[in-house]
Amino acid sequence: MQSNFSQSNSSSHFSHYSSQTSSQTSSQTLEAEFYQITQQKKAQKRDSDQLAIKTSLDNFLKAIGSQFICFLTGTQTLSIRSKRVKNGAVQWTIYDPTQGTCHRFDSETAVRSWLEQRHSR
Repeated sequence: MQSNFSQSNSSSHFSHYSSQTSSQTSSQTLEAEFYQITQQKKAQKRDSDQLAIKTSLDNFLKAIGSQFICFLTGTQTLSIRSKRVKNGAVQWTIYDPTQGTCHRFDSETAVRSWLEQRHSR
């Protein structure tokens, strides 16, 4: 009988050890999967950030290139801006790069009139 008891006791101990080992293996597998997923997410974010930087840099370089081409070819366009002044009215400012002059107008109608006169010259 003693032999039987010792077999059942060791069998119970083996079963407990086996479940602990299985539990540890499962835990390690989950940790490995979690680590792999976090690494993938970090790589995706890094790739996304690099793409955003590259896109911004591309856009910046295109804008600089376009401005440089305009400068070299002498393409000069009017710059028309509007702003609200203290009394709430809109003031229009036109910079004419061909003449190197700046013109200010108090109405859109005056701006249109000046543009028509300039165009008819």
